[in-house]
Amino acid sequence: MSQHEDNPIRSLKDYLHPTRTTTPSCIMFLPNTPQFEFKPGMIQLLPSFHGLDNENPYVNIREFEEVVATFRSRADTTDTVRLKIFPFSVKDKAKSWLYSLSIGVAKGNSAISGTRIRC
Repeated sequence: MSQHEDNPIRSLKDYLHPTRTTTPSCIMFLPNTPQFEFKPGMIQLLPSFHGLDNENPYVNIREFEEVVATFRSRADTTDTVRLKIFPFSVKDKAKSWLYSLSIGVAKGNSAISGTRIRC
């Protein structure tokens, strides 16, 4: 085999816009959305929801909102902070549920607190 068959010639565009290898998130932000700065220890403060039968998703959301209310910065809205940090609060079956949602379905507060969490 020649070297070109193993490594096909790629254009500059191919290098600047590589093929996405991961599934796009259901949570979408506008291009001008300010960056939220995660401080050390924030993720450990979040309640974890695993999607187990003995867990109450509404209690988890309430605890999540209480913790996230302490994270708010001047640049971000509460909804933006919630959406950016929500994926870190779900585990196991609940994380699978989040990944199963359609791309861009979560665009506001209703995406988190208004959605019934069923795993």
